[in-house]
Amino acid sequence: LQGSVITLVLNQQLDIKTGSLEVESYTGTVSDPSVAKFVKGRKDGGAEFNPGVKPLKVGETQVTLKNAQGGIQNVVFTLKVTK
Repeated sequence: LQGSVITLVLNQQLDIKTGSLEVESYTGTVSDPSVAKFVKGRKDGGAEFNPGVKPLKVGETQVTLKNAQGGIQNVVFTLKVTK
């Protein structure tokens, strides 16, 4: 994802695979929260749900992902939301 431009349609959510890192260890910020929101990863019983980004309206914004476990750089990318 680093430095890329990701295009999503309004009803599509970006699912972020975390590899060997805990799904709950990521936080995210969206420069324009009216365009999209970060969805925190979670564990529910035996199921794991990856973190993601959910579009809210057509537009473009920057997303920054941080990992609480440290040791990795922030992941920054551009999100374009279309109809």
